[in-house]
Amino acid sequence: MGLVEELLGSASPERLLEIASMLSRLHRVQGSEGLVEAAKRLAERLEEEGLEARLEVRVGALGLWGRWFFSEPRGWRLGRVVVEARGRLGWRVVDTSSSGPMVAVAHTPPGSAEGLARLCRDCSTWSGGSVPVVSRPRSAEYWCCTGRGASALIYTHDGPGYRYYSIYPPPFLHEPRAPAASLRWRDAVKLDGTMVRVSVEAEYTDPRTPVLRVRVGGWGDPAVLLVAHVCHPRPGAHDNASGVAVAVEAIRLLAARERELREKGVAVEALIVPEYTGSAYALDEASPSPGSLLAAVSLDMVGADLAKTGGSLLLVQSLYTLPSPLDPLLYRYVYEALSTATGFWGEGGYPEEGFHLQPYGSGSDHDIALSHGVPASMLNEWPDKYYHTSMDSPSNLSGERMARIAAGVAAAVLRLPGSLDSYRSLLQRWVRLVASEAWAGRLGRARPDTVADAMKRGVEAVLGRTAGVMGWSWSGGGGWEEDLAPRRRGPVTRLYAVLSGDEELLSLLDDESSTHYRDTAAIAASATRSTRAVEAELLAHGVKPEAEKLALIYTRLSG
Repeated sequence: MGLVEELLGSASPERLLEIASMLSRLHRVQGSEGLVEAAKRLAERLEEEGLEARLEVRVGALGLWGRWFFSEPRGWRLGRVVVEARGRLGWRVVDTSSSGPMVAVAHTPPGSAEGLARLCRDCSTWSGGSVPVVSRPRSAEYWCCTGRGASALIYTHDGPGYRYYSIYPPPFLHEPRAPAASLRWRDAVKLDGTMVRVSVEAEYTDPRTPVLRVRVGGWGDPAVLLVAHVCHPRPGAHDNASGVAVAVEAIRLLAARERELREKGVAVEALIVPEYTGSAYALDEASPSPGSLLAAVSLDMVGADLAKTGGSLLLVQSLYTLPSPLDPLLYRYVYEALSTATGFWGEGGYPEEGFHLQPYGSGSDHDIALSHGVPASMLNEWPDKYYHTSMDSPSNLSGERMARIAAGVAAAVLRLPGSLDSYRSLLQRWVRLVASEAWAGRLGRARPDTVADAMKRGVEAVLGRTAGVMGWSWSGGGGWEEDLAPRRRGPVTRLYAVLSGDEELLSLLDDESSTHYRDTAAIAASATRSTRAVEAELLAHGVKPEAEKLALIYTRLSG
């Protein structure tokens, strides 16, 4: 019996669905009491099952703004939301939060405001009227619209259910005043040109940030980090109760084989936190210490019934310039765990649904680990037709698929090499495989020669780093020369540019072709501290480095 098959025999689809369902019953908005309650219930369950869990709940501001291009939001407690429209017979109710908590835009301030509703794509297409009905809001839409005089906002989207939107007001900024709601498309579009009233009962509180750590192996040992974010509005099953459940199940499977990990001198830790803010706080506070981490993987949206949600499972790999030694093992063992179908002649197994390798892309907690110089990747299913909507329910999850992914992740950790030569061999094979994927056109605009060049230099950097983490001797070189000293870490967000009044940066961020600069380049600069690495990373993604844009990013990182 193979390793994956053994692990699958111990994995429990029912237990995974039970955890995901438990979390999905709570409104887990960042900074809220519901988020803390979710972390507490999970910690209690883990302790009952004999796993070593440590929960810290930080009350108050985290101070992220001085080190990152984002901040934690204010604490927030929701009461009730009512949206009304005025007709010939007076005011009529369009919708209320009794339909579900997503009718309230997360972190909306309390208050009541009336005005003429005008449908627009975003702030740039809003021609006036005091209540924009925004169909494609960007991350800083609230601040752009209220800065131009909006007395209230209504968000919507051309898709199923209610869409999750958030204002994300930092604790240090003035308190927002305009109430905001989210409506279904069929209700929102009818409001264009109508007098509307948005009324919100809510309260701002001290922000609350839970950080739950679950460890197998010694707390001081070198470790692999599994990150999953516990936040998101109710129900938030695929995003991201599924990732939390899979992280916990992988830890449980590894706890039964702790002796094998201890023989390698390696531990594994699950870090369960609010997305971005929680992982940034934890790693900033060295809990866990980034210098003790071999690699990290963000488990973000894993284990859906893809026949219902659509999409495929993706391994979004680490930076080419900082390849993760865990990635080839994840690619190998998750594939094996999902391989339930056989070929035409009954030979060879393969997944019935897609499992694809992708180049690095930002958007989850792997960004935070990378910004601290830890090789990090993400497992994620995309696209999901119910993403960030009220229809992201546990009924769309597959306990069987979650169990298989958990087993694949656990097998990957158990198969980490035991020597530096073995790490070198593993990473060199990975370079060849990734370059072949680029040659086949499966990695976007990447060219195999630029991918291989970036990864070969990155392998040397990772080997030197691995030797340091494990306490092994290292006489090699060839890593990236450090000529940057960032004071802030990437990615660079549009919200930061808006709130800080940085017009030059905002003009860069509003250019869609600049995505790789504000995300990939900024994170590569934080991860490697090398301008050569940043240029190599961009070239490997098929982007020609532009000196002016890079200079702007470097200036903001060091400022």
